[in-house]
Amino acid sequence: MEWLAMIERAKAHNACARGIRWAEQFGSFEEASRDKDAAKYAYWYSENVVKGRWTEAEPIIARDPYCSFNYVVCVVKGPWPEGEAVLSGDPWHAYAYARCSIKGPWPMGEAAISSDPRAALHYAEHVIKGPWPMGEAAISSDPWCALEYAETIVKGPWPEGEAVIAAVARYAYMYARYVIKGPWPRGEAAMNRDPATARQYARFLEEMKTNA
Repeated sequence: MEWLAMIERAKAHNACARGIRWAEQFGSFEEASRDKDAAKYAYWYSENVVKGRWTEAEPIIARDPYCSFNYVVCVVKGPWPEGEAVLSGDPWHAYAYARCSIKGPWPMGEAAISSDPRAALHYAEHVIKGPWPMGEAAISSDPWCALEYAETIVKGPWPEGEAVIAAVARYAYMYARYVIKGPWPRGEAAMNRDPATARQYARFLEEMKTNA
């Protein structure tokens, strides 16, 4: 592969000045491939110049989860086993790969996904489409995620997440209103510390009495 010819082809396809300066540092594809930024430029070249899979560069692209996922979505347009090792180690890219490429549960990426509250929540909601016990420890560590999991996945009270929800006034109020659908003594201490939330909660309880 003639490196100077590749640079000229990149220029002809409107490569950015930074990318051209990066490429011109090196004397060969082999030398460039060892650089820390090689993955992102290899991905760009495959999408914009090769306009398809560039098998020679795939081991380079597969070193980086962000580049691997973009290569999957924009170039491969389906599962890409060569990139799964790096994708499976990153919570958000593992979730996105399962959702967009595997289009279903992906056990290889679940250890990473289950380590991140929001990735775990979205995996349960959009991939598992129901409760996902493996991710619940992470989800229950974040008040917003715990509230969303209770409301959209469990569709009812979720004791495992209540401690963290009860510590944040606005989430405690939303849990009382939209999940418990009634008084929630466990969250009242936090709500009472926030005047605006305390007023909302009081109005909600009054509405309940009026509508009873």
